[in-house]
Amino acid sequence: GWTATYTYHITDDCGNAVASDVVITYSGGNQDAPVLTGVLPTGQTGINACMSNAPEGPTEADIAALYNDNCGTVSVTKSGAPTGTNCNWTVTYTYHITDNCGNAVINDVLVTYSGGDQSAPVLTGTLPVGQTGVDACLSNAPAGPSETDIAALYADNCSTVHVTKSGAPTGTNCNWTAAYTYHIAD
Repeated sequence: GWTATYTYHITDDCGNAVASDVVITYSGGNQDAPVLTGVLPTGQTGINACMSNAPEGPTEADIAALYNDNCGTVSVTKSGAPTGTNCNWTVTYTYHITDNCGNAVINDVLVTYSGGDQSAPVLTGTLPVGQTGVDACLSNAPAGPSETDIAALYADNCSTVHVTKSGAPTGTNCNWTAAYTYHIAD
């Protein structure tokens, strides 16, 4: 807020003055919000990333640089944090833009990102191989690696590796087969 007061002392050539000076006062202040002069960023969907790697979004300075103010400095306050899980997360960053007189842009800027882990576990070890010609009765057929043993051979970018094992020995004591299937997921 500002005030400008101008006083006019009026006289003639002989020094005769008007009884009282003329005083004109103006007052006001910046009432205009900052104006967008750049291009606002857009968010992104379908990002293949863990929640901990969700984009941090533009900085307050990045957004402030997109605005001009007629009298002062542009200030930006950012809020927002990722929510969800590694499998499905979203984050909306809200940018509240004002000038140093408190004039705010009518609508806050919103930048939204969403995504989740879309990468399957990756083999980091060596898979075991089966065996033929085992000399054993059907009841002594190998049980195969455990789910934990197989899970230990994989790594995942975001979470724990889960293994589901199925299968059982079939046949007779004279001729049997043991086939095990391992389903690996994060």
